[in-house]
Amino acid sequence: MCDPFQASVQAAQLALAKKQYDASVAAAKAAKETGELQARQYASDMFLMQSQAISKSNDRIEEMNRAESQNIAYFYSKLERDDRSVDAFLKNNRELASKDIANIETAKNLETAKYRTQASMSYVYGQNAAAGIRANGSINLLSNLTEFAKAIVPSTSSTSGPVITQQVTNKMNSDNNI
Repeated sequence: MCDPFQASVQAAQLALAKKQYDASVAAAKAAKETGELQARQYASDMFLMQSQAISKSNDRIEEMNRAESQNIAYFYSKLERDDRSVDAFLKNNRELASKDIANIETAKNLETAKYRTQASMSYVYGQNAAAGIRANGSINLLSNLTEFAKAIVPSTSSTSGPVITQQVTNKMNSDNNI
């Protein structure tokens, strides 16, 4: 049987091992949630960017229509005729506006892909960080419980177990006695 002081030390070690494990579980949860929140933020940014691109395209169409109306009014009032050069000029302006809108759409698609990638990476990073923290916490808990078990149940035979394991244990014990 062990003395009351040794029992209280062992109980404290066990309680600290549990607290350390609980802290790692909480940290893993926080890492997972952080990754999920970052992924959601990138998704929100993506939708905002898409709506801004649509707005920019609509503004460009409105600008083209306004300019076309002004140009038609100007040409008809000054030239007082409808000829092919006016139609060609207006057609050229429409083509330029279409190219601008296509460029806006291409940029939107590239930005969408970027945000999707960032969201996916943040989510996976959070999941992996949480898994790593949980694994580390479990390893620490098992290590602490092993040390606790060794303190409660001392080894009764020096020949049990593989020779290499016994040599390593002896080396660790001799290092701790220094």
